[in-house]
Amino acid sequence: MIITRINQRSAKKFIRKHHRHLPKPPAGWKFGGGAFDNDDNLIGVIWIGRPVARHYDDGSLLEINRLCTIPNIPNLNTQLIAWAVKECKKNYKKVRGLITYLRTYEKATVMQASNFFFVGVTGKGKWRRNNPEEPKQRWYYPFCKKSRKKLTELWRKNNKHQKIN
Repeated sequence: MIITRINQRSAKKFIRKHHRHLPKPPAGWKFGGGAFDNDDNLIGVIWIGRPVARHYDDGSLLEINRLCTIPNIPNLNTQLIAWAVKECKKNYKKVRGLITYLRTYEKATVMQASNFFFVGVTGKGKWRRNNPEEPKQRWYYPFCKKSRKKLTELWRKNNKHQKIN
């Protein structure tokens, strides 16, 4: 398997076909990555863009707007996230971190395995206009080692007995 940059059109096409609950690709594209199997078939996509929440769209953060993979391929989500983190650090020097959101009932295993920090639950927002409003889990990956260390200490102190999904 290889992960490499892909164009927006390829990412949109894959997301429309395979994303389980948000098939409409978001606005704010910065770059995307595609995972290809040994037969050169696209098996996963990560879409990195500007934060959807206006108050986070100040140029210092990017957002994982979509992560979409073919089912039952072990560790593909974490590999796509790791690739995206590396690409952000290399190509977006002023960006201080990545954010992303999960529905409150979704398992956070991939985010925890990718060393993201759970930073809270949002207020009610809409995933789609025809869906009922629901809060979302907010996850953050700071690029600064000092910030990561501080967040790790706070996390351990405040979440000794808390388990996220």
